[in-house]
Amino acid sequence: MTIRVDAPAVSCPAPVPVAWEFFAGGGLAGLGLAGFSIGLANDIDAMKAAAFRTNHPGIPLHQADVWSLSAADLPGTPDLCWASSPCQDLSLAGARAGLEGVRSGAFWGFWQLIQALDAAGRAPPVIVVENVAGLLTSGGGADFAAVCAAMAAAGYRVGALEMDAALWLPQSRPRLFIVAMRGVAGPTVPGPVAPFHSRRLVAA
Repeated sequence: MTIRVDAPAVSCPAPVPVAWEFFAGGGLAGLGLAGFSIGLANDIDAMKAAAFRTNHPGIPLHQADVWSLSAADLPGTPDLCWASSPCQDLSLAGARAGLEGVRSGAFWGFWQLIQALDAAGRAPPVIVVENVAGLLTSGGGADFAAVCAAMAAAGYRVGALEMDAALWLPQSRPRLFIVAMRGVAGPTVPGPVAPFHSRRLVAA
């Protein structure tokens, strides 16, 4: 008599999606990206870069101006690119030079890099840009429109939401998140949802 013993099925774990973190600072955004592995990071500031290396040993960090990076500096293909680009020229407390300012204009250096990755067939399917809510009104609203238009022209579906830390913590810290997706499904809503779609966001 032959006794047959079937081996238990072995399931392979799904690959962990990879995120690249630009304008990373100490790497706090990456810590909040649950379910993602941070593949690499970038920041121009030496002190912030030192903090990132302490918090995230083993993760490649390009300490450089984002304008100086090329697609060749960034091997692989990310699932998500996160950019907490400089806010000084967008903040209501600043001079409001907008995306034409030297610091906040670094967004365009990031976008130039995304375009280079796209040309190489390695652009991420998801992009998140995080900044102050002042981006909605800087340049009379033209800056926010320009960011969304650039992403839409590249074939991304673009949406935005505003979150204030006061919803969870005893501190008011409103932030704008612009989310762009291409080739992947994402949530949709038929209209604004409070409190994440504020009146100024709807107006923009």
